[in-house]
Amino acid sequence: MVKKKNEAAAKKAGRKNTTGVTFPNSSRAYKSLNHQEKKKFLTYQKEYVKNHYRTYLIRMNAEEDADIIAWLEGHDNMSDCIRECVAAARNRELKKSAKK
Repeated sequence: MVKKKNEAAAKKAGRKNTTGVTFPNSSRAYKSLNHQEKKKFLTYQKEYVKNHYRTYLIRMNAEEDADIIAWLEGHDNMSDCIRECVAAARNRELKKSAKK
């Protein structure tokens, strides 16, 4: 019984999801995937990012926004910092609209 579990675990290297895409994991690196598997994986990854993430670009003037830039650069994770600021502004706006 133990032998069958080990064989099954060995066969799971590069597990596949329901789409048939082979994913790199700890036992099978991306470099070891063949060309077709890499192409499928990258296509799947691109679609996943397209459907689940949004990207926003903020340009700031280095002179006019120097204090904001310095404050942001002082944080380890700028994305979380910006996310928290936006959430706080949203909550303030919701409270103002609820009072009216």
